[in-house]
Amino acid sequence: MKEHIRAHIRLNTMNEALDFVSKMNSDGTAHKLMIEDFEGRQRVSARSIVGVMYAVTDFNDNMFFVNDTEDGVFPSVVDAYRI
Repeated sequence: MKEHIRAHIRLNTMNEALDFVSKMNSDGTAHKLMIEDFEGRQRVSARSIVGVMYAVTDFNDNMFFVNDTEDGVFPSVVDAYRI
């Protein structure tokens, strides 16, 4: 796995998860946006409601947002979910 920068995030409710996915899908970029657990062993697409709901239930307070492209830039909407 290549090196990347990640942001610790929290999604507490179903509405937050739906809002987060909606914002990731309206980002307008082709970036590979992911959510991973603390160890980086499990990853889901930040653009998938099923993936994000899995992360909310399984990753608990150890969710990390990752832009897995060369620029590593986070969409500004991620700041609202940072811990």
